[in-house]
Amino acid sequence: MRLNLTVCALLFTTAPFAFAQAPVPPIPPAPAQAAPTAPSPEAIAAGQDFFRAIIFDSGGLTLIFDTMAANQMPSLRDSIRNSPLYRDARPTHQSNLAAFIESLPDVVREESEAILVDAGARAAPRFAARLTAAELAALAAFMRTPAMQALWRSFFSASLSTTGGAPSEAFPDWSRELEGEAAEFASTPAGLAFAREQEKLTAILNEEVMGGVAAAMPRLQQRVINGMCAALEDECPPQIRALAHQPI
Repeated sequence: MRLNLTVCALLFTTAPFAFAQAPVPPIPPAPAQAAPTAPSPEAIAAGQDFFRAIIFDSGGLTLIFDTMAANQMPSLRDSIRNSPLYRDARPTHQSNLAAFIESLPDVVREESEAILVDAGARAAPRFAARLTAAELAALAAFMRTPAMQALWRSFFSASLSTTGGAPSEAFPDWSRELEGEAAEFASTPAGLAFAREQEKLTAILNEEVMGGVAAAMPRLQQRVINGMCAALEDECPPQIRALAHQPI
């Protein structure tokens, strides 16, 4: 059994920032900079808050998990109940295994949130190397405005297909829906800085999140193996028992 966590990276690999397409004033060239210095603690904290505003506070993460559970759990239940592992088990162990399968969305969510917290901690100093603490704070605040929150939810609803929680090919035209507010924000120092650094910031998100997903897959798989074996107790097959209780 393999659970795919890549759906949890949908936020970062496909989500454009809403105001990116809005009309913006000409972007001035980045000012000449001295030799790079380490970001301040304030800037790193602002970078983490910017990450949280997009990833955790947008509502998209909850929507992804809810979609995953609604679309994948019925087939997962059926596959387990039709497997020899379940059919050959005693009734008590069948109940234990069924209960563990029902807990899998929570297991995936827990592991995914841990991945994202770590990714945010790694991304924050990289954000802070490109934007000031004030710019990052302004961006985070803009992402949390009621209009942006509504549009994040609209985006993720439209970007999830009706099966499997896969990304859709169609994306909302946010430039039309949010033109006034986006254009106003885009003319601020933070908006101009974001427009200048958007590609780099997006690359940072992709690198840190996707790297975390790849690194966490063995841990998630181990948790699934351990949970199945614990549910089956003495009926856990030797080939599964041999893999269980490895260090996580």
